[in-house]
Amino acid sequence: MGNLKISKETRAKAIQTAKDNGLSSIFVNDKGEFFSNENFARLSVDQKVDRYAKIDVLTVDTDEKKGTNDTGTVTEVVAAIEAATDIASVEAILKAENEGKGRKTVIEAAEKKIKQFKPEE
Repeated sequence: MGNLKISKETRAKAIQTAKDNGLSSIFVNDKGEFFSNENFARLSVDQKVDRYAKIDVLTVDTDEKKGTNDTGTVTEVVAAIEAATDIASVEAILKAENEGKGRKTVIEAAEKKIKQFKPEE
């Protein structure tokens, strides 16, 4: 990861978001968006590692973890899908979602994005 400079305000929001979701670390991109998964953060900035950073959180209240899993929240996954610049990335996200939670919103967003990459047949 690069040396993305993060404001104190953004860092504080990131740490609170991580705590609210029971995460030990969180990723933030240069747009101020938060991700629980490094791959989604990287995809959100077209794979440019100098445009996101990892923030470690020292203490996390795991009882507060809601709406997340190892692949991220629905909002994070959909944002990563929308930011993807190649079909392989979207297909990987779709495969992981189908093997994991199988959330309808994520699957529909991935299928829509895949159609954008494929020419009309």
